[in-house]
Amino acid sequence: MPDRPAAPLPRTCVIGAGSSGLPVIKALLDRGLPVTCYERTPHVGGLWCIDNKRFGASAAYDSLHINTDTKLMEYQDFPMPEDLPAYPSHRQIHEYFRAYVGRFGLAEHIRFGVAVERCRRLDDGRWEVTLAGDERETFDALVIATGHHWDPQGPEPAPPGHFDGLQIHSHLYRNPGEPVDMRGRRIVVVGLGNSAVDIATELGSRAVAERVFLSVRRGAWILPKWVGGTPITRLPEPQRLFPWMPWQVTSLMMGLIMRLSVGRPSDYGLPMPDHRPLQSHPTVSQDLLSRIGHGDIAIKPPIRALDGDGVVFEDGSREPADVIVWCTGYRVSFPFLGPEVLEVSDNVVPLWTRTVLPGVDNLFFVGLYQPLGSIMQPAELQARVIGEYLLGHIAFPEEARMRRDIEAERRAMERRYLRSRRHTMQVDFGPFMHRLRRLLVDGRRLAAQPGSMRLGARHAAAPHTLETTP
Repeated sequence: MPDRPAAPLPRTCVIGAGSSGLPVIKALLDRGLPVTCYERTPHVGGLWCIDNKRFGASAAYDSLHINTDTKLMEYQDFPMPEDLPAYPSHRQIHEYFRAYVGRFGLAEHIRFGVAVERCRRLDDGRWEVTLAGDERETFDALVIATGHHWDPQGPEPAPPGHFDGLQIHSHLYRNPGEPVDMRGRRIVVVGLGNSAVDIATELGSRAVAERVFLSVRRGAWILPKWVGGTPITRLPEPQRLFPWMPWQVTSLMMGLIMRLSVGRPSDYGLPMPDHRPLQSHPTVSQDLLSRIGHGDIAIKPPIRALDGDGVVFEDGSREPADVIVWCTGYRVSFPFLGPEVLEVSDNVVPLWTRTVLPGVDNLFFVGLYQPLGSIMQPAELQARVIGEYLLGHIAFPEEARMRRDIEAERRAMERRYLRSRRHTMQVDFGPFMHRLRRLLVDGRRLAAQPGSMRLGARHAAAPHTLETTP
């Protein structure tokens, strides 16, 4: 009896050639899996390529440097050059991604300048991907690696009143002269996250703006980049060494480090945080507290109202202002997915291990989380999980188990983090990496058991088609 011909390997579509999409392409190619990536810009690197700013795909600014050092940010199979500084600029990070693509021959699998308009799941379970110009292709699996820093969210609710000056979201900011000339002007920067702090610090130089006000809604712990000459992210971190360690131990250690190195936020006029260190995504800056201490940046409460040529704050004070920079975060959105697949509300995306949408066995998300560390190394592990799953080497638990795990994670996050849209995707770097590694181990055991979630052989049911509609 002749051997039955092997089913063709599943063909995968990856959306996005940034820091999360690139390791997926590599992981699938390493396993001999056919893959096509669509990148709507002409460049790799996503938000780290500042030339993507004109496509709305980059939140970078000219002075941007990473706030997680190279050892946490590099891919494990492609170390960053030893001559890079601990905290490289966005241009050096983009060059690293370009080198990664060249080293592993990824470019020929990426279609640049091609936007995905819609992804529709067919009756046989495969994905019909519609591109700009109504070109369509079918795939057995879909990986979404578009990130969550590209759809700017304005203030909610917006303050009442009218403002005569200019308003921009931090997503548009490139430097003190672009897209708005802020040199010699009075600026209000709203927020206390990493972008707000970087922008306020740059504009706060007396050689740039006339006056900078930093409007903050609540206190935050400001982590320095260096402690005793060592990058703070290279210090021994309990949860990274021991993933089972309670987060409170790391919180206690970070609190002690900050107290000894920079003091308390209130020492600089910032409101004291109403939470423990690491109960909120940390703000990392070596310069903000110095700027405040030198009087270059004035701290203000939230904006109560816009008032013509000025701004009224909640303490009743009023300051003349020329420009407001809203550093108010981003929406999580997937405009190419219909509501029958996924609806996102308040930035909540219910994913198992931040990777799998329960009930859909061939849809994966990579990099859709906020780690206390970098996105790159967890994304690299997610990519390996997806590759092993598509080959059938690992399996996932049943849908009911996934949903129970997601609910347990949601409750744990509510106990751990401040309630906000900012913390709907928060993960601890060490424990999350451990979970992904365990998934590879446990998944092999599950693959030998009946009833586990697996892709199946439906990709052999019909030929792949390419259709162009005039």
